[in-house]
Amino acid sequence: YRRALKQGFIYVLDEPMKEPGLFLMRVAARDAVSQRVGSASQSLQVPDTRKGQLAVSGITLQLATPELLRTTQAAPAADGGGNGGVEEWSEGGPAVRRYRPGQNIAYGYQVVNPTLKGQAKEPQIEIQVRIFRNGTLLYTSPLEHPLTRSELDPTFFVGGGILSLKEHLTLGEYLLQVVVTDQLRKKKTAQATQWIDFEVTAGPG
Repeated sequence: YRRALKQGFIYVLDEPMKEPGLFLMRVAARDAVSQRVGSASQSLQVPDTRKGQLAVSGITLQLATPELLRTTQAAPAADGGGNGGVEEWSEGGPAVRRYRPGQNIAYGYQVVNPTLKGQAKEPQIEIQVRIFRNGTLLYTSPLEHPLTRSELDPTFFVGGGILSLKEHLTLGEYLLQVVVTDQLRKKKTAQATQWIDFEVTAGPG
């Protein structure tokens, strides 16, 4: 219960969209004990992938676990205490995207309909991550190619990585942008992007 109060919880709604376009999803929740009601809304851009258009799914963010950091050989967060209170306090789950300076964020997404080439049917995709604050570009990653074919759908490829927040990062709201470029497509249709927001906060005390 205490963890849910701090981190929120994930509610999964599987609702196939019949048409592409821009949608507004509104959610209302009521506490059955207190009868208090809360609500939120989120704009959703559903890409038109019916004719093989390149697209990027929504991005997920969460605090990178020590196991994931070891797997990716990323540097651990400099919290001054090894595996101390950072993980326990963290509101850095997918539901509440709040992080402290020095933490490491794991991000993930899917690339839909990349052009495939050769007998192995492999894509030639360039991926770049950008970080913005107040409309100003703060960080641009090197071009990468970290895609893995989805086991559930061979037309989907999964990508992601680790974003390390600097110890003295300015507190506030940030945007993470993923830019995907298909090297096998014509320039006009070769690029797709996706965004997600997160907050850097000082934490308790």
